[in-house]
Amino acid sequence: MKICIILSCSRIAKPKFYNLQEVGLARELLKYRFSTDIYIYSREVKCISQIDVIQEGNSQVRLFYYPAVEMPGRQVLSWRLLKHMNSHMEEYSIIQVHDNSLLQNVLILFLAKKKRKICVLCQGMYEDFKGVYKRILQKLYDILFTGYFLNNCGAVICKTRRALEYLRYKGLKEGVKVSVLNIGLDEGVLVSREKEPAEVFDNLPDSIDVLYVGRIEKRRNAMFMMDLFKRLLERDNNLSIVMIGDGAEYEKCVQKAREYQIGAKINFVKQLPNALMPEIYKRSKVLILPSSYEIYGMVVLEAMYFGVPVIASATAGPLEIITHGKDGFVLKELREDAWLKSVMNILSDEDGRAALSVNAKDKIRKSFTWEKVGERYKQFYEEAVSG
Repeated sequence: MKICIILSCSRIAKPKFYNLQEVGLARELLKYRFSTDIYIYSREVKCISQIDVIQEGNSQVRLFYYPAVEMPGRQVLSWRLLKHMNSHMEEYSIIQVHDNSLLQNVLILFLAKKKRKICVLCQGMYEDFKGVYKRILQKLYDILFTGYFLNNCGAVICKTRRALEYLRYKGLKEGVKVSVLNIGLDEGVLVSREKEPAEVFDNLPDSIDVLYVGRIEKRRNAMFMMDLFKRLLERDNNLSIVMIGDGAEYEKCVQKAREYQIGAKINFVKQLPNALMPEIYKRSKVLILPSSYEIYGMVVLEAMYFGVPVIASATAGPLEIITHGKDGFVLKELREDAWLKSVMNILSDEDGRAALSVNAKDKIRKSFTWEKVGERYKQFYEEAVSG
């Protein structure tokens, strides 16, 4: 079987610096003799360009970049890609697109129907776009395209139960094949390839009390984190805090840290390659993720894989992954007092932290690696093709 996965989001994905879910899945499917082509938008190319290939016997995973025009709502539209797919769609058994509210995915579905190919929707989105302008676009899109899309996709994978509830609310009919399949972790990218610690570790503490990894932006509540860090350091001025990530509010965070006079206590690192992240997790005691919206949260899987307890907001992904009080904490509100108490409890209770660590590590390695969940995807695709 040969699968085509198309990512139609304008967010730039750099495989070296991000644990791409689709690559991990495709790599796991090689053992079942599935080949997969993955198409990712990039500003760096002017034509469709193959950037990587993984070969195993007669099966392979190919990674392509494609050029596109960026559109509102983190969407892209690529006439080059559409033309390419129109010419090459016969090669594939399944065409998989991600999220129902993207215009390019509607056009891909139209081509798939024209070629009589199965189009699988992989849904992570579980809320409408926010903001007045984006809500207007969402309403217009729903009127014009959502009914057509949901009534014509061949099968649906939902990353979380909240994503399924969202699609039901949007009009997904009961007769469509639907499965809630959790995301896996690609263990291969978490095996450090560095023989010696990189120079970046020279400026980082040997023991990291509080870690944040991810985009530093509004939906991750970056300013809330700075207020929380200020209060944590008022409790214990010797705490070590590391923030790894870049984004629209990076400079604002650095400035706020200076304003609070805690700049010397917070280590800001804009990005690290996947190969160096294991060392970060091994040094860390707790990871926080106070997002307002989180489709899944690969960083939650990564941290827990290395036994780092996670405190996260009650968004779709963390609710699926974390068992509150057993292997981490899911907090329903962004109240500083509650987050402060949870962080300090983990840091001050070594035995409790050790128990959380063991449970977190055990859960991810038993249920959330691609090796463990890959067969469920294989069965889903086979059933989708067989009808």
